[in-house]
Amino acid sequence: MIPSFRYIENESFIHALNPMVKIVFLICYCILVLLLENPIIGIILFVLVLVAYKLAGLTLSFFARKMRIIIIFALLLFVAQVLFVKTGDTLFYLIPGQHALVTTGGIVGGINMALRFLCIISSSYLFIATTEPNALAYSLIQAGLPYRYGFMLITALRFMPVFGAESNIIRNAQLARGVELDGRAPSKIVKMARYMFLPLIVSSLTKVDSLTTSMEGRGFGLYRKRSYLKEDRLSRMDLAISVVLVISTVSLIVAFRFLLPISVTHYMPF
Repeated sequence: MIPSFRYIENESFIHALNPMVKIVFLICYCILVLLLENPIIGIILFVLVLVAYKLAGLTLSFFARKMRIIIIFALLLFVAQVLFVKTGDTLFYLIPGQHALVTTGGIVGGINMALRFLCIISSSYLFIATTEPNALAYSLIQAGLPYRYGFMLITALRFMPVFGAESNIIRNAQLARGVELDGRAPSKIVKMARYMFLPLIVSSLTKVDSLTTSMEGRGFGLYRKRSYLKEDRLSRMDLAISVVLVISTVSLIVAFRFLLPISVTHYMPF
């Protein structure tokens, strides 16, 4: 049920971009999503992400498969906004007797909230799926991030799939011993925590201890600066793309938030 967020190797245009450029794009995109509160703009931004998935060689079926839980949660956010936001004009009641009022403000707010959630999560996963962890860490280190923090980032990204595989091994081992872990009742969840999380924590601490010993044996942190096998610095083209992204973001915010404000409720057909 929980999607596995990891790097997907490919040779697309988006994969080939410098990780710092993709970080700038992600930040600018999230700023637009958060500041431009309009369903029309939200739909355009969401379509833009889907186009980026296509350019990255990731199909819409891949998006739907990975994001199914996120899509369901976005629908729940929409329903919650519709039920609890009472601003705007009254449309109808879901329950006879003037109960569960639905208003224009609730619908517009629900669409905005759902699109915000979808856009931010899907764009973040696109960044993860198209950015190799080592390249991201090296780009950040060469941009000025201390290499200790860069190594911490690499380690965290590397250990995520390892812990996922370890949890599957522990679960299969407990099932082979006759421990019943299926079900969503509170007692089953407590039982799963008892028989799954404790072994996983012990296994994780063992791996961390081995990694620490290996790092100390190799003199990690002995020097303030280090050399790199591969240099991945920003080119002039990367800088130009980043500047264009920032200028475009600022221009769109000024245009749609101050110069051309759009009220969607005026165009609603009901």
